[in-house]
Amino acid sequence: MTERFSFEVVDALDYEELRPGYAAEAVAWVVDQAGIGSGSLVIDLAAGTGQLSRRFASLGIDVIAVEPASNMRAVLEQRVPAIRIMDGTAESIPLEDASADTVVVGNAFHHFDRGAAFEEIRRVLRPEGSLALFWAWMLEEQFLRYPWMQEVDAVVEATRASSAIATAYRTWKEPPEDSAGFSPFERR
Repeated sequence: MTERFSFEVVDALDYEELRPGYAAEAVAWVVDQAGIGSGSLVIDLAAGTGQLSRRFASLGIDVIAVEPASNMRAVLEQRVPAIRIMDGTAESIPLEDASADTVVVGNAFHHFDRGAAFEEIRRVLRPEGSLALFWAWMLEEQFLRYPWMQEVDAVVEATRASSAIATAYRTWKEPPEDSAGFSPFERR
């Protein structure tokens, strides 16, 4: 991803209110697959206002939210004061080597420099640590249930080519074959 978008220009309160949350089932699946629980450390990269961080923290898991945008960190601090919050990026995570059990990223990996982010994530993960990337995708059966969604998608698709960010987002619809030093990705 070469084009950078600054979330400093986004109204963080609107972002918090309008952004869809993360499915409890998806978080539970990651917790199970990664073997994490009380006493585990999860790093939420590009944490935004902390929606994904809250899901993991509600399970008694220690979470550090890493977020570069000060406006997003301010809302996160206000909404979830118990979560540790750090200024940082996926390419420069402000943590010690091998310090995290799991790194999670919610709807943000397409904003990262992929190679640098993978390298930095590998650095902070403990041996046998896990990486979980979350994206919001409508399930096909839901898409087919609402014919008007097909019309919306057609309009969005027509404008996607003009945005490097939107194009990068769509490249993750299917897991990449190159897992950058991680075991192969699994889509759920």
